[in-house]
Amino acid sequence: MEFLKKIKDRHIIDKKTEQLFYQMAVDEITKGEKRPALWAMALTRSDGDMNRAEAVYIGLLAEEYKDDFYLAQREKEQKTKLTQKAVTSTAVDTRKYETTSEPNTKLRWVSWAVIIIVGLIVVGLFIQQQSIQIPVKPADTSPIENTGLSQSAEQEIVQAPQPVPMDPSLVVYGDAEIQNLPSMELGEVIKEFMPTQTDILNAGVRWNYQANNPHVIWLDQTYFKENNYSSRKGVMRINVQGKVAKIQKGREYELPWAVIYESWANPKFGVETIHFFPAMPESAHRDSSSCFGEEFLDCEFDPLTSIKYVGITYSKICEEVSVGLNFNKIYELSLLGKKNVFAMHSMSSGSGGTTADFILYPNITKDQACALLTH
Repeated sequence: MEFLKKIKDRHIIDKKTEQLFYQMAVDEITKGEKRPALWAMALTRSDGDMNRAEAVYIGLLAEEYKDDFYLAQREKEQKTKLTQKAVTSTAVDTRKYETTSEPNTKLRWVSWAVIIIVGLIVVGLFIQQQSIQIPVKPADTSPIENTGLSQSAEQEIVQAPQPVPMDPSLVVYGDAEIQNLPSMELGEVIKEFMPTQTDILNAGVRWNYQANNPHVIWLDQTYFKENNYSSRKGVMRINVQGKVAKIQKGREYELPWAVIYESWANPKFGVETIHFFPAMPESAHRDSSSCFGEEFLDCEFDPLTSIKYVGITYSKICEEVSVGLNFNKIYELSLLGKKNVFAMHSMSSGSGGTTADFILYPNITKDQACALLTH
């Protein structure tokens, strides 16, 4: 019970601290001040919509205050460590001085003699070395060998690129409600849907999880059950480092994404998977193959740079790779304040195009995650 109380305390403290950052952001905006770089980012993420840009700007400014607070804490910790180290070093030097303030005279002369002899030997060796021709190994011009790192480790070393600006000429395919949604970076969406440890301990991921998320339009009032499969579909606008999926319907449109809760067990036990992929915004389209064919573009995506960009760390634990671009890869995701979860990135290609999806598994173990590849 004490463990659960500590988790709850930490959750409340984090929430109150975040509220403070947002209040600081509101106070700054109230003064009529705007930071040009953050405002430019807000306009980019809201496709130039001034009203949406204001809301996005508040979130970015709050994150800026949060980052400044973290850096200040780190600087304070470093200064404290340096101070403690200096104090310790001074104390050690003082003790040495106290124990050697009255040295034995004979011992002192012996020490000086040893130092002089050693110095003469070193000088002699140096003079002798100068007269020897030392061969120099030529520079290695051979190709750099494979580092031997796993794919995930190599990706961890590479810094995630900055998002490219989105094309403002693209209109979102769907009704006006969908068009008014802000476009979210995929990593930010994954970050929102990763449950906290408190979420899991309280009730797990239920069908009403993220029900009030302003970035989602839920097409199903509750879960939809058909035979042994239960699901609930929502629609979001998602980009991956500025790249969006597209559909050709006379003109070219931005294709929204589906977020789908799924379960193959009794629905009363809650959600087993959280599924993300570009899809038509109708309720009937519930698998990633709905973004496939000649009328669709850029249905495939790489989630790793996006999740790294928002601070989520990942490690690949198992994979199944077939011919071409067909694969299933399992990753473990971790983020401060969130429960570690397993995720699958899948891609399937053929003569008609390529599809991809990303699935979160909030309730399974590592062994269960890798067992998914054998089914």
